[in-house]
Amino acid sequence: MPAADALEPDDPRRIGPYTLLGRLGAGGMGRVYLGRSPGGSLVALKMVHERYAADERFRARFAREVAAAQAVSGVFTAPVVDADPEAPRPWLATAYLPGVSLQEAVREHGPWPAPSVLALGAALAEALVSIHRAGIVHRDLKPSNVMLSAEGPRVIDFGIARAADAAAITRTGAVLGTPGYMPPEQALGAEVGPAGDVFALGAVLVFTAAGHGPFGTGPMAEMLHRVVHEPPRLDGVADPRLREVVAACLHKDPDARPTPADLLRELSDEGVLRPPDAVLVQIDRRAAEPLPGGGLRRRALVVGLLSGAVAAGAAGAGAVVWVSSRPEPAPADTGVPSPPPIGRPGRPLWQYDAGRPLRLVIATSSGRVIAGDEGGRLHAVDASTGRAAWQYAASNKTVAGLAATPERVVVGCDDGTVHALDVRSGRRIWRRGLGAGTPFVTVTDQTVYAAVQRPSSGLVAALSLSDGSLRWRHRTSRPLPGPCGVGGGLVVVPDENLYALDAGSGSVRWRSEVEFPTGATVGGPLVYSPVEEPALLAHDLTTGRRRWRYETDDQIVTPVTRHGSAVYVADRTGGVHALADDGRRLWRAQLSGRLQGRVVADGRRLFAGAEDGRVYGLDLSGGSIVWTHQTRAAVTAAPALSGSSVFAASTDGYLYALDARV
Repeated sequence: MPAADALEPDDPRRIGPYTLLGRLGAGGMGRVYLGRSPGGSLVALKMVHERYAADERFRARFAREVAAAQAVSGVFTAPVVDADPEAPRPWLATAYLPGVSLQEAVREHGPWPAPSVLALGAALAEALVSIHRAGIVHRDLKPSNVMLSAEGPRVIDFGIARAADAAAITRTGAVLGTPGYMPPEQALGAEVGPAGDVFALGAVLVFTAAGHGPFGTGPMAEMLHRVVHEPPRLDGVADPRLREVVAACLHKDPDARPTPADLLRELSDEGVLRPPDAVLVQIDRRAAEPLPGGGLRRRALVVGLLSGAVAAGAAGAGAVVWVSSRPEPAPADTGVPSPPPIGRPGRPLWQYDAGRPLRLVIATSSGRVIAGDEGGRLHAVDASTGRAAWQYAASNKTVAGLAATPERVVVGCDDGTVHALDVRSGRRIWRRGLGAGTPFVTVTDQTVYAAVQRPSSGLVAALSLSDGSLRWRHRTSRPLPGPCGVGGGLVVVPDENLYALDAGSGSVRWRSEVEFPTGATVGGPLVYSPVEEPALLAHDLTTGRRRWRYETDDQIVTPVTRHGSAVYVADRTGGVHALADDGRRLWRAQLSGRLQGRVVADGRRLFAGAEDGRVYGLDLSGGSIVWTHQTRAAVTAAPALSGSSVFAASTDGYLYALDARV
């Protein structure tokens, strides 16, 4: 991959909120730049050519394809973090990750051994499962669209390039795709479905094992003829099992090919995916090379962006484990933030497939892990085995709040209802409607406190845990940003000001001078409230008097966690802050993505889940990253803890159980 260039005189210096650091290249759709967000995250930004910007059909297609690409998240994507289809020159931004293309790796270092190719097949099949689940067909899977990063293989260039194809497809005889990797139905101009991506996957595996594709090289017409009429050339694939897998993928009849799910089941025992050592060295070297004027070299996803790419990755979290024995290169002091150290791989225990994107997860003392999905259904799973215990359909709207006692689980749904269930059986004990809105719930021994978010106002309601009867209600002057803080006989409300209600009667006990707090958490004798400045404020729980103020690098996006004598909170750059009782910083750790929900602790470790699909285990005393686990999609909520296990919910519909002791 050629070296990146400095910005040229006619290049912009900013795109949207991003400061441009260098030019990464240009392709059929536009130019690609390395950018830095206001919070310091590195992104790859593509600004389309003027000829596309003037085409309203392109703009409409671009907007649809961006939305579709955003549905494929986490480990299967370098996330589309921002886009503006309405800008004078439409643009999009994706996360910026290190790596080299599979095409580059094989051509420079030779074919891979069969076990590595089979493991790669499992990872890529897993990527296709995620892409197809989002309603997308790739249509151009090939070695240059498979990127090898320090975190695993990633599939790129699905979706966005088709915005440009909208005009090209109208040309008589136009064939879109790459000869030698497109399926026969695509070569003939017929509709291409998910089975077409499986054909391309088989061709990619042949290239990885043999160093050449299954239909050779030559003029496009000759290549297309071979794809349609001739059998694939598998003479370079010696391993019998691999040969059988690729032959099935390359069947001329789409209906005769295995599905990505079939391949994943077939290859799920492949375990460790280890590319040749020379490739690992190349990945390390590529990530460490500087950009002009300082900074990091451009990284793997840039190549896909040059051809109109939006990235989707397949780290193979469920089927394979990507292993790199190469040491991490020492970070250069360039002023551009480097990705955090990855740590050891977290050890997976089990996975549970809920079938729909999950939004929240809690663990109960009765050995149940309970997750809520975006369709209003609760899934109760045995914490030790991952077997389903029961399900409960609360509503047809997203589960917005979960809380539990040893005997009860309470759920709030986006239709404004609150339900109480028996933890062990899932039997409904009561249901209460609180009108339109989203109830965030907090439970004490005998009372449920529901903070209901409405479009222009809010409601705090106290309900009996035993029967759901209303004890009191309090209206707020603005929509509530989340649950109230509960403790010490008080309910602390993050309204236009921070104030406390008597937990028994709902009457106001004190008010503070804090304007527009973004949350409230009670921990010991203090109540903690993030504000937009950005900062974290601590007040005396009894009187509301200010104790201290701590300024963060960027806006705080997670509720505060108090564990022992320390407080933990994260800002939107992925920075995790540990504070003492008096507000002094104990340590700060930088994670790779924005965290989802509060961090949780067990005495030795601090656990966090991020929107880039990682689950982190950090050392509680110093903040070093002890282990990470890459899930298949964005983690959507705070992890949950039960015994020696940590549980994470994600948008791919899976509940992951990991060993917290690693």
